[in-house]
Amino acid sequence: VLGKWSENKHFALNLPVFNRLPIHPQVNQIVGDFTTIIPLEINLEKVITYYEFLQTVQKQLWNDLEHISYDGVSFIRDLMQTHQTREILLPYVFTCGIDLGDIREKNVEHNIFFDQEPVYAISQTPQVFLDHIVVEINDCLSINWTYVDNLLRKEMLNHMHDTFVDLLVKLASSDDLWQKSTFVSLPSEQQKQRLDFNQTQWQSNVQDKLLHSLVIKQAELTPNALAILSSQLNLTYRQLMSRVYSLAYHLQQQQTYTNQLIAILMKKGWEQVVACLATLVSGGAYLPLDIDSPYDRLCSLIEETNVTILLTQSHCQHRFPHLTTIPVDTCTNNDYSIPFSIKQQSPTDLAYVIYTSGSTGKPKGVMISHQAVVNTILDMNSRLEISTNDRIFALSH
Repeated sequence: VLGKWSENKHFALNLPVFNRLPIHPQVNQIVGDFTTIIPLEINLEKVITYYEFLQTVQKQLWNDLEHISYDGVSFIRDLMQTHQTREILLPYVFTCGIDLGDIREKNVEHNIFFDQEPVYAISQTPQVFLDHIVVEINDCLSINWTYVDNLLRKEMLNHMHDTFVDLLVKLASSDDLWQKSTFVSLPSEQQKQRLDFNQTQWQSNVQDKLLHSLVIKQAELTPNALAILSSQLNLTYRQLMSRVYSLAYHLQQQQTYTNQLIAILMKKGWEQVVACLATLVSGGAYLPLDIDSPYDRLCSLIEETNVTILLTQSHCQHRFPHLTTIPVDTCTNNDYSIPFSIKQQSPTDLAYVIYTSGSTGKPKGVMISHQAVVNTILDMNSRLEISTNDRIFALSH
């Protein structure tokens, strides 16, 4: 059961063993804890029957008992020293008290205690995650699991315990099962949870979509819905696309081509959205620049990317006179044809380039395709259940 839930087929159990050695004639008169810990190897790598598994574990246990003077504590210490780490644990304990016989029969004077229903019990041992305790009480097998509740989920432990008890009952009532392979079936509820969790197949809509096509489609569905809310101006989808097509028409007059980088340098505002969409509609890819960056850095980025067109705002359009500069806030002509002729692009074409600080201190440009960014957006919408009832709060520049 541990192997099934942990997906680990080779591990060790900690076995507490009573080890009062006959080192003195009066040793039996000493009251104390003579417990020794034995690490018992469990290997489920090979497919064998329950009967063969039992024989293997029993043989391993007898072999370990012959070396009981070298206990589990010494073994773990040596492992830590060998591997130069203190992160070695054997946190799963199998405590067996069956060899003590029926506890009720051995405590006749206290039978009234064993006739009561247990209400609360606790067992705390350092570095133990789960302690399996089995004893015989009133001709019945009592199996208790104590565990660290902040580490292991109660629901999971209940499923494991039920599966373990069910397996014991089946083995006790069926001789044929002992000749079958050591296969543990998960509870039906657990199987359903794992099946549902691994149902990751879905119909992808990314292949034929472009970044701006998502906005255009929404504008067709809800033209009168608010697309942008800002302190300067609010735009419906119809108003937004009118400005986008107007600017895109102006860009097409500049003979823009597919994957051409067009720089966007603005203060925060609605113009940024118009500029990005218009660049994509015209067939280009946008390069966002931080208006607060040093002038020399901006010049370096513009030169490195061979930018010739700059989209900006009217109050800062004269910063780079050698570029074709278009102020987005004043570009409102309606000379474009309806419907607007959108330049054909491929999902693998460039959507934008964004510069990072770079590990060396020198900014590095990251090229993002339409396919990549659309995949991210659709995935986030699906995961977070984003719909037309939600808004995106634009914080970054």
